Amino acid sequence: MEQKKEEREKIRKRQMAIGMDISGDYMQISYLYLNEEKPVTLRHGEQEEYNIPMCLAKRHEMNQWAFGMEALKCAAQGKGILIEDLYSLAINKKTVTVEDKEISGEELFFLYIKKCYSLLQFIISGNEAVSLMITVESLKGASVELLNKVKERLPLDESRIFFGDRQECLYYYVLHQPEELWHYQVAVFDFTGDTLKSYTFSRNINTTPIVALVEREDYDMIKSRKEFQDEEEKKEYERKLDKQFLELLAAYVDGKLLSSVYFIGDGFQGAWYEDSLRFLCKSRRVFEGNNLYSKGACFGARERVQRSRMGSAHIFLGEEKLKFNLGILAKKEGNTVYYPLLNGGDNWYEAECAVDFMIKGSAYLAFLVTPLEGGKKKEVPVYLEDFEKISQKGSRISLKLTMKSVFVIHVCVEDKGFGDFRPASGVSFEQEFMAEDGKEPVMECNVSLCTGSYGRHPFKLYKTNGGIYSMEELCYYLCENVYLLDRDIMTEELIDWIDEQCAMEALAKKLRELLHFGGSLSAFVSVILEECYYKSKEEIKRYEAVLKENENLSVYERMKNRADYLLKERKYILAAREYEKLLWEIGGRDKLFEGRIWHNMACAYGKLFFFETAAKCFTEAFERTGEEEEIRGFLLCKRMELSKKEYVEFTSHGESYYEAALSLEPEMEKVQKAWEESEEKKCLDEIRGRKEEAGDYYQAMKELLEQWKEEYSDENF
Repeated sequence: MEQKKEEREKIRKRQMAIGMDISGDYMQISYLYLNEEKPVTLRHGEQEEYNIPMCLAKRHEMNQWAFGMEALKCAAQGKGILIEDLYSLAINKKTVTVEDKEISGEELFFLYIKKCYSLLQFIISGNEAVSLMITVESLKGASVELLNKVKERLPLDESRIFFGDRQECLYYYVLHQPEELWHYQVAVFDFTGDTLKSYTFSRNINTTPIVALVEREDYDMIKSRKEFQDEEEKKEYERKLDKQFLELLAAYVDGKLLSSVYFIGDGFQGAWYEDSLRFLCKSRRVFEGNNLYSKGACFGARERVQRSRMGSAHIFLGEEKLKFNLGILAKKEGNTVYYPLLNGGDNWYEAECAVDFMIKGSAYLAFLVTPLEGGKKKEVPVYLEDFEKISQKGSRISLKLTMKSVFVIHVCVEDKGFGDFRPASGVSFEQEFMAEDGKEPVMECNVSLCTGSYGRHPFKLYKTNGGIYSMEELCYYLCENVYLLDRDIMTEELIDWIDEQCAMEALAKKLRELLHFGGSLSAFVSVILEECYYKSKEEIKRYEAVLKENENLSVYERMKNRADYLLKERKYILAAREYEKLLWEIGGRDKLFEGRIWHNMACAYGKLFFFETAAKCFTEAFERTGEEEEIRGFLLCKRMELSKKEYVEFTSHGESYYEAALSLEPEMEKVQKAWEESEEKKCLDEIRGRKEEAGDYYQAMKELLEQWKEEYSDENF
């Protein structure tokens, strides 16, 4: 045990996080070993500067490029062509001409980055770079696009390269200082060039996790001068600058409780801010340095791969961070739960989600937005065009979310179908919405979390040769065929598919135990349905009872039970087909059993309004059973098939027909009365009342017929 601990510690000592700070004029690189607390910044050039000037120099008539200090020296000596502002050239996608050859700004920037990264080669040698954070002033669309291309050029796994703006790196830097330095607020003043910026670090300790913020403000300062006529002129300039800065500080600290203050940037070189420093040092700690951003990036890179105690207790909400949690209500394990999709505190350009759901019912997704800075939870409904039929029948959908900005969410939905039962339609949907565009939550749920993984390879179903790819499709097959299932479904092949393709190892283990120790078919199916929460406990008990009852039935009796189930569920066409198949299979071996089949098939055809066919089926049933019920069914079909005159004439030929026909009339009157009072009849009468307006009438009739056809199709196919 001790040996393993020592090995892990040795590995940690060799692992490092790297921070790269990119500005318009220079780059800084710092590195931090995972088991240490103080980053080290690389020095560059003969003067051991931290800043690596952002420039390249192409040596004359040679395919050699110098960078940083060496590039400046090369150009100063007239030995090369100097190219500066590389970041700006790359961001704006400009090109430069070097010795009659056009080179894109992006390619020059990538070359500069690679050469800067090569400075780490002696440090990394024998060690391992496990993460890298690149920080820039601001992360907008163009800078994110450029940095994503940089990822591809660096010799490090892309999943270990992260981005952060300078505000985020300040947060990481401050959080990893002694707690007394950031217990209250922290001020950072960045005076780079002629621009002064302040960053204020603060925390809301009343939230869990603690929300940390960094707010930025810009100031106009006296323009600095490179040269002065004499020392007195320089001192006068510094006095004015100090006075301006002091007035600015007096206004800044009003209402703030500061634990510490940091000065960074070349503008603070020299001792010009004496009065300002005396003012700040009253009950505050003041620090000066120029490598805070790259060191903060080191801490950030380490946090991404190894969360610290403080990092876990805080969440940073900077300009580029999501200020909300986004999720959806979904059914899981029989309950409605909140399923998170995007997490507040993530960088918008890194926030993404891909998940599969089963959708059933309304063709919309309701996203729940929870602000992290307080405020009520909101619901943003997204209506899925062209998904109405898909969602009504139920299907697996693929949902992908990405961010277009810190508030704009892009949603993409694709229909993945339902195995070979309902192949993918190819229908897809894309839309963008604002997280702020929410309303009062309705809290409805029409999606379910999928169980297990979606199989790369299908399982070929027993007796149908159809393919399934998911546990939901397997459950559907088991439930739809519960009257036909036998022990042939209990195979090692199915269990292996559940284990390997659907990643349901625990379920596969249970099923193997049932298979090897002679478990029943009902137990085998119940375990699958229970594990997937595909049906309620009451429904699973009913399926279990059917399977137990079927264990002692012949294959023909199970086939009839299945057809009877379809008839009960109003799947009349499917039921009729099953009865016809069963009659062909049984081949006249059991007349009484055949009679029951003919009777039920007659009922199916009667429900389909095929009255002549239904009447013949009742005749076949009577020939085998001799029961009076078949005569009544036969006459009922004739009553619907013939005109009133034809029916009276038909029934008057035989006494048995006449008596049975008389007994049917009260039932027919009840049915007629029920129709007269039905909503369908009222709707039809209302449309008929508009017959004079031909266009409106025919359009209404067309819509009603389409509706009835749709309902009929849903019930029978």
